[in-house]
Order: sequence, then structure tokens, then C-alpha cells
Amino acid sequence: KKLDELNGVGLIVLANVPASALNGLMGRRTLRQFVERGGGLLVFGGPFSLGKGEYAESILEPVLPVATKGPWDFMKVNSAAVKVARNSPITSDLDWEKKPILCYCQATTPKDGAETLLECNGMPVLVTGQYGKGRVAVFAGTNLGATTENQVFFYQWPDYAKLLTRVIQWLLRT
Repeated sequence: KKLDELNGVGLIVLANVPASALNGLMGRRTLRQFVERGGGLLVFGGPFSLGKGEYAESILEPVLPVATKGPWDFMKVNSAAVKVARNSPITSDLDWEKKPILCYCQATTPKDGAETLLECNGMPVLVTGQYGKGRVAVFAGTNLGATTENQVFFYQWPDYAKLLTRVIQWLLRT
């Protein structure tokens, strides 16, 4: 899409999407300008996102609040619990006692000025930041893997919808 075709759009979500799927350089440039001018961007990790998705050294790299560790950043985290790294309105009042777990996560490094809100096994999972006038959130966890009957998978955790709603509200500034 062209930037003027995104008028009225407040948020773009990329779930396990490689940079190459964004209609070439023009698509990536349009997305960057969209965020720079005040749009929201939510990027979910996955085997084809972030490092493997070739965001590093692309026109989108400066937009993200994290740096990827290259094409092999997709890591098994051994069914580790997601924990609050920093209290915020996005993460407060959620039932963390259930210890929701992830099986895989993208290994990233938060950039200066970014805020790591959630972590898993010492790795940042939910990182927020700003680019230009826009806001960006990266959720580096994935919905892949299997849990035992005594574990609560992060995406099946009862408070996941509430967390995601708060992230979207923050991105949209509502």
C-alpha cells in the first residue's frame, strides 16, 4: 500500500511475517513512514519473523525497539514462565500466579530508550518503544510448542486477552 492509502489506520500487526513479505522496499518504507508519522506497530515473533525475517539491516530495523541476533535468533526456552520485568499499566493486575509459559522465543536485545515489560528465561519477551511519532511493541514469544497438563501455555492463559488489549490500547493511545 501507499502511505496515503493507510489514512484512518491506527495499527498494523505483523505476526510471524518476514520483511520480504511487505511488498519489497516500497512496502517496508511505507510501513516505516506509517509509524514515523504516528501509527502503531505490533510485531509478533516466530520462525519467520525478526532475525529469520531479515529485519536486521533493513529499513525496518530502526523502527523496532529491539535488535535481533540474526537469522538464528529463534530459541527454545524449555517451557519457562513469563515474568514481569517492569511494572506498568500494561502488566499490572494480571494473574501472574498462574505462571504462563512459553516454549520458544526470539532472542533480542532491547535498544536504548525501549522498555522491557515481560521476560522469559532472562530474555525480553514484550518490549515497547517509540519511533518518530509512533509506538511499537514487539512480542518475541511464539505460539509454538507443547505444555504438560500442569502448565498454562501463555496463549491459553486467561489474562492473555487482557494483556493483548492493553498493548493495543497503548499502541493506539486510547
